[in-house]
Amino acid sequence: MIRSCWLSRLTVAVAALFLSLGASSRAAQEPITPAALKSWADEVFGQAFAAKRFSGAAVGVVRDGETLLLQGYGWQDSIKQIPLDPQQTQLRMCSL
Repeated sequence: MIRSCWLSRLTVAVAALFLSLGASSRAAQEPITPAALKSWADEVFGQAFAAKRFSGAAVGVVRDGETLLLQGYGWQDSIKQIPLDPQQTQLRMCSL
């Protein structure tokens, strides 16, 4: 139950991010920069990892063929405490 609640909140947060990426062409809204995106992801996923909501995750955001963020959070192997490398660690993929 806790896991599904967390996943629901994460899905909403990521969906909101994608909606804001799509709306970034509006003149009144500043475009999302890779640095701002990394800061947001570090806060969201860093807190979730610290709260032990997951052991490892890779986050990638691509817009118009440009990679804005590719970041690993947590462990590839939590027992050996090998950090997750999003370019080397093999994970199941999903996208929103």
